[in-house]
Amino acid sequence: MFRSPEEEPFYISEHAKIIDELKNNSMKELNKLQNVAATKKVSVEARIISCNSVIETLTTFANANKVDLIVMGTRGKTGFKPLLLGSVSIGVSQYASCPILLVK
Repeated sequence: MFRSPEEEPFYISEHAKIIDELKNNSMKELNKLQNVAATKKVSVEARIISCNSVIETLTTFANANKVDLIVMGTRGKTGFKPLLLGSVSIGVSQYASCPILLVK
């Protein structure tokens, strides 16, 4: 769809608003999980990181911050290719230097 140059700032600002709203909602949910963990005396650090490559970002962050354990789901939404594990969980398991707990 063609947009005139005058319309571009509107679409960019609307996109930024949507991204900010998603980040805020995600952080609210992560804070709820942190509160549940705190009641069980479990220390949790939650972060929202924007990225282009989920695998590269997760493994780089985990390796740089000496993460003890990565917990992630196994079912992705990338199609037929990864039958048993999601492609992200496969990639992270190949490149992370810490243990990974995959949850079905």
